[in-house]
Amino acid sequence: MRDACVKSLDAWAGAVGVDKVAAHLTTALAQPKASEAAKVAGLGWLAEEAVRAADVVVLVKAAAAACADKSSKVKVAGTALFEALIQHRGSPDVHVGLKPLSSALRKTVRHRPMNRQREV
Repeated sequence: MRDACVKSLDAWAGAVGVDKVAAHLTTALAQPKASEAAKVAGLGWLAEEAVRAADVVVLVKAAAAACADKSSKVKVAGTALFEALIQHRGSPDVHVGLKPLSSALRKTVRHRPMNRQREV
């Protein structure tokens, strides 16, 4: 079932663009009735599509909300989305995306450990 949903997201993104899908998916993932598995799968899809998205703010908002979730698996998926955004878009774009967020949400994000790649 989850694979069918991901394929539907791919088809939808192909038809209307990743940004429109990301905006709706971010809203859906924020619903209290969204399951942990759905949130993790949705955030994973957003991380894979981060390279094609133009609107970084929507993706940063989704990642930040995930980092504030009570589920550790969702927090890990949110952190992975941040890492994908930093890798594909760069830290400056991610910092711009953090500005419209509430100070409490920015504080939550600041305290999440990120797996930054070290240069040798």
